[in-house]
Amino acid sequence: MPRAIHQRLFTAAQTRELDRLAVASGIEGFVLMQRAGAALFRTLEEHWPGARDLLIFTGPGNNGGDGLVLAALAAEAGLAVEVLALGALDGLRNEAARALQLARNQAVPMQEADSATIAGALEKRRERGAAGCVVIDAMLGTGIRGEVRPPYRDAIEQINRSGLPVLSVDLPSGLDSDTGRVAGVAVAASVTLSFIGLNRGLFTASGPDRCGELLFNRLDVPGELYDRPEVGAPSAWRLDVQRVLPWLPPRTLATHKGDCGRVVVAAGDDGFGGAALLCSEAAARGGAGTVSLLTRPVHVAPSLARRPEVMVRGISEAVASSGALLPALLPVLQSATALVAGPGLGQSSWSVAVLREVIQWQCDNGLPLVLDADALNLLARAREVGLPEPLADLTVLTPHPGEAGRLLGCSAAEIQADRFAAARAIQQRWGGVALIKGVGTVICYPEEGASAIAGQEGIGMDVCTEGNPGMATGGMGDVLSGLIAGLLAQRMPLSRATRAAVAIHGESADLAALEGERGLLASDLMLPIHQLVGQRRRGARS
Repeated sequence: MPRAIHQRLFTAAQTRELDRLAVASGIEGFVLMQRAGAALFRTLEEHWPGARDLLIFTGPGNNGGDGLVLAALAAEAGLAVEVLALGALDGLRNEAARALQLARNQAVPMQEADSATIAGALEKRRERGAAGCVVIDAMLGTGIRGEVRPPYRDAIEQINRSGLPVLSVDLPSGLDSDTGRVAGVAVAASVTLSFIGLNRGLFTASGPDRCGELLFNRLDVPGELYDRPEVGAPSAWRLDVQRVLPWLPPRTLATHKGDCGRVVVAAGDDGFGGAALLCSEAAARGGAGTVSLLTRPVHVAPSLARRPEVMVRGISEAVASSGALLPALLPVLQSATALVAGPGLGQSSWSVAVLREVIQWQCDNGLPLVLDADALNLLARAREVGLPEPLADLTVLTPHPGEAGRLLGCSAAEIQADRFAAARAIQQRWGGVALIKGVGTVICYPEEGASAIAGQEGIGMDVCTEGNPGMATGGMGDVLSGLIAGLLAQRMPLSRATRAAVAIHGESADLAALEGERGLLASDLMLPIHQLVGQRRRGARS
């Protein structure tokens, strides 16, 4: 059964094609604009029922036309309305020109705005009190190229300083709809109402912050148009916890710990035992049958005191620097079904030696391997430190933007400028599954039948919509890498285990944050993870 339209994410080019196909199917362009204006008016009434004054900023395109239809409807309903046009009103064409006439028919006050008129209009509302006024951002759409220029830049800056609530049309002006990058400056909306197709940039990088509450209305565009070859497969898919929970393998009454796999964690250089233990505990909470931790000897006793279910083996510097390392690791590695390396691993000679053996074991035995944190930093220097290449089809890389930048030889800012391209580049280089952590975690993965990304059949892209700002604290990534490994140990496919872990991780943080986001700790996620993965699902019995 095809996934719902609101789960599909598109590029700007794809949404323009959807708009064209809708018109070609017999829906007049002006009818779509009228539907958009009506949807905006309903949103206004639902979110600001006390609003009596609208200040509408319009641009020269269809977004501006949507705003003018809203102006006419609001004036007809008795609201005070003022339109400030960024550009010549008489220069509007086609549907936008017809919308302009609707607004004129309702005697809506309109003027072409400059910095002084914008400042005066906003100041007048501030003096009256902001309670009854809503700003409508109908300036820039998906066609923005480069940085926002005057007069839009000045208008956006003044709107953001005003403190007034803002309803953005389709997307906040100044936000790149393909990447979520702010093009120099962007409106900080209270609510964004998006039409016809959801753009992927609304869900990652700066998109969620700028959109505020994001709503969607497809304007009654026929569902079959979304499957037309001219549109192409969605550029990405929305990922949430309800989508992934059915993927978790059911357990029969006869299930025992050996059926649930064994995770081996290589982590925790001196001073970083907490990261190693968070990763190990998350693997256990994710359902792995057993978890073993390879770490510095100093961390053995504290780890056992905190979590006795984790089997901890200390690896000394002397063992790591000698030819005896592999024999010391063999009793643990031989029973592994999934490996994870990196949390608190450090970049010392001890770190390199342990990571080298773990990667080599993966290559020799064909095991799934999750690489995180310092394992990624060392992977970026693989030739320099003498690391083998991990198996392309069995490796999960989980960088944050800084680590992703080191892997690709660029800055974190360049990663954030296009998180989709960065995830794809890492996946192309190392294979397996690559994700870029952060708001709207982006996951690039190989999967049979997945959507085509950049013409590559069998490559999928997901954007996770779970999680909250309370996750901006140390140890969250360690929990994620352990959770991925825990699901892999239960023999879930690489891409599904990773995507399921990302969504469960984010939802667990949302559940833990019911007590408050600020002060949330990574260890607070353990019980919510257990609650989510432990939902009763058993295999069929005859």
